[in-house]
Amino acid sequence: MTNSRPPSQPKNLPKILTIITVVVLFSLGGVWLFFKIAWLRTPLLSLDAIDALVKGERTDEAIIYCQKRIMVYPEETASYYMLGNLYEEKRKFKDAEKIYKKLKEAFPDDALPYFYLGRTYFSENHPAAALQELSLSETLSEKITDSEERKENLSQVWDLMAQIYQDDLEDYKKAADVSKKRIELEPENWDAHYDLGTAYAYLGWAPNAYKEFNLILEKNPGTDIARDAEDAINYVRQGKNPKKSGNVLF
Repeated sequence: MTNSRPPSQPKNLPKILTIITVVVLFSLGGVWLFFKIAWLRTPLLSLDAIDALVKGERTDEAIIYCQKRIMVYPEETASYYMLGNLYEEKRKFKDAEKIYKKLKEAFPDDALPYFYLGRTYFSENHPAAALQELSLSETLSEKITDSEERKENLSQVWDLMAQIYQDDLEDYKKAADVSKKRIELEPENWDAHYDLGTAYAYLGWAPNAYKEFNLILEKNPGTDIARDAEDAINYVRQGKNPKKSGNVLF
């Protein structure tokens, strides 16, 4: 019977392992130092300069500079909003969520973080979660004393809510109700009139739909939205039901 034993290890193995460990740690330290120096050398740009990068479609650079501003000025909320918007643009929705949740925790009575978080959930195809945040934003926006700020907040909240009710949940009654609130707030918001007409068309309320689309034609001759309204009227006249025929209305 053969007496097997493990092969003997080189006598200098501990020394070799020590050398390898030192080399690895040195390499990691070098990488960390490289990025640290690169980060320190990243210039601190103003928000206007970062916005110029965004307009120039240099989003990745803008994100780096936003992160730098947040490190230097952690109380500057505008940098957080800009960074969250940039993450949304890059479809990094989970990163955007983290930003908006931090803002919501820091400013629980501010309507904007709820709106942006709702918009992020909408982009991730979570309509119920989006509506929950948008409803909170709506409630807080109603309390704003500055009339212009209140109008701007509510308009963007209701715009997105109408889209969710109509396109995602197919609840055309609620879509119509939200669009009517938008019109009451902004009588010449023609996108809201178009959305209301579309909701009426899906509900089968042709006279109501004609009223909205004809008003758009009357008040906006020769414009893109007037041409869209004219096309919509033709669809309604054909009496097509998109749910039964498979035809997509508008």
